Amino acid sequence: MDALPGIVHACCLVLVGALMLVAAFIDAKTRTYPNGLAAALFLVAFIGTLAGKGPGTAMHHALIALVIGVGFLIFELIWRWLRASPGLGIGDIKFIATAAIISPVGALAGCALGLACMALAATARRTRTMPLLPFLAPSCILSFLMLYTG
Repeated sequence: MDALPGIVHACCLVLVGALMLVAAFIDAKTRTYPNGLAAALFLVAFIGTLAGKGPGTAMHHALIALVIGVGFLIFELIWRWLRASPGLGIGDIKFIATAAIISPVGALAGCALGLACMALAATARRTRTMPLLPFLAPSCILSFLMLYTG
């Protein structure tokens, strides 16, 4: 019975990675991040963190995720007001905030790497807009793997 939280944590992390890749695929095809998928990812991430890290850490990560999400939302609203065009999408912000439930540091590192990779790809393709989740999801998964495996 002592191993059960570790097993649940590991299974949830694998499922989070799979759901992130599904989100990346959907965003690449439709430029959307469905709310049902966002809710499922949030739930699995929270259950995994709760099982693996305990309720104190899970609530701490959820609070930090909320702060990160609100911070990105305020930045996006200011960006849209100043530039009269969207920057990050609301789906991207939901994704980053949900990733922060697993690891706030990993989510921010994945965000930075994903944005850098997207900027390089957009420059190479000579386009102004691209969906972010195809870059963000693998970057977050990579940062989580680096944090969890050392």
